[in-house]
Amino acid sequence: MRSRSVKPRWTIESSPNAFGPLHDSTPEISDSAILGRRLKEDGYIFLSNVVPKDGLARLKEVVIGKLCREHTGTKTGLEPVPSTAAPCDRSYRVLHELGNHPSALEIVRNASLIGLFSRLFSGPAISLDHVWIRACGTGQKSDVHCDWVYMSRGSRRVLSVWMPLVDVPTEKGALMILERSHHDAPHTRDYLKLDADRLGLLYGLRWKHGRLIWGGRYSTRPDRVWREFGTRWLTRSFRVGDMVVFDARCVHATLPNLTNELRLSIDARYQPACDPVDPRFTGPAPVVHAEGRKHLLHYAQRLAMRFSALLG
Repeated sequence: MRSRSVKPRWTIESSPNAFGPLHDSTPEISDSAILGRRLKEDGYIFLSNVVPKDGLARLKEVVIGKLCREHTGTKTGLEPVPSTAAPCDRSYRVLHELGNHPSALEIVRNASLIGLFSRLFSGPAISLDHVWIRACGTGQKSDVHCDWVYMSRGSRRVLSVWMPLVDVPTEKGALMILERSHHDAPHTRDYLKLDADRLGLLYGLRWKHGRLIWGGRYSTRPDRVWREFGTRWLTRSFRVGDMVVFDARCVHATLPNLTNELRLSIDARYQPACDPVDPRFTGPAPVVHAEGRKHLLHYAQRLAMRFSALLG
């Protein structure tokens, strides 16, 4: 793989104090008790070669086709990507419009995966009706956050799943989990009370680790986060068919994509079927985070209306 000379805005020292490997739980996949204990203690489970690759390949073609159609005949600084034959977008994007595509739902509703989560929950499991499809271009990454602040209106037992659609070595923007960060901690106690879609503009702006952040992010400085918690970032190279299951309260992020190839991945959510479902992610056309995707003009209009009401 040919790498680009991309300099990230932050670096994490590569010492054993800062980085460690994700534990491979594949050998214990048939032992639900061990998997459940590891999920409770570690906050995550890594499983290798368990997601049906034919379904992943079909969804990958759908995603690539959409990206190619979007960028045909445009001048956006894109370039071909050898590994995917798709344009390499210079941004980090979530393809919301493909979130309930049949190819995406086919993957997350696969009988083997539903069976795995049913064993983890000790009862019937369901997947949410939306899949988050992500395209990460050169130099891009996902900032430090917890999924809980984006989906806290339903089950308290929701689990997140990250699956790559292409092989993802660490330099291509691999997922990383902050060790034992799902346990109660003073650093995230108030943060986990947030609802990212209800923050608004002003309350959504916060100062953290020397940076102004907004929305559901916890921080944009993973190099400071691991020191704050006193634990390590855990990661590894991923191949198609791998997946990471983790508690929605786990602090996580991705490394920056330092290659000239597009990183494609999907996120899914599972929960017990008997628990209430977050209404944003259910039905044939889930609203997802539309409530929180408001632009600056929206908030300016709201402030103007309130100001007028005070004057009136």
